[in-house]
Amino acid sequence: MKFNYRWSLVSGLALALAACGGGGGSPGVAVPPLRVSPESITIPMGMEAHVQIIGEARPFTVSLTFPDELDVSISGNRMTIRPLRDSGIPVLLTVTDAARGQTTMNVSISPRPTER
Repeated sequence: MKFNYRWSLVSGLALALAACGGGGGSPGVAVPPLRVSPESITIPMGMEAHVQIIGEARPFTVSLTFPDELDVSISGNRMTIRPLRDSGIPVLLTVTDAARGQTTMNVSISPRPTER
C-alpha cells in the first residue's frame, strides 16, 4: 500500500505542475503589453523624432516595411527615427521585445520645411 500512496502523490504533483504550465519560470508574473508613444508620427525630412517604448522586456528590436526610408536606433526605452528620403511611402515600423511581444506604429515622411 505504501507504494501506491507514493505513486498517487507523485502523479498528483505532476498533474499540478502540468496544470500551472510546467513549473518553469516565474508563476503569476505577467509582462505588461508592449506599446510605443506616439503610435503614429509624421517626420519632416532633415528632422528626427523620438518615440518612447513602453515595456519592460528588453532588449527591443525594430523592423521596417521599407528599410531604405528610415534610420532607426534604440537606446534603452527611447527610439530615434530619422527619415532617409522623402518617397511619400508610409512606413510600418514594428518593435519586438525579448518576450516576443510586438507593437507597430505608422511613420510618414513630409517634405523638408522651406524657410521664408
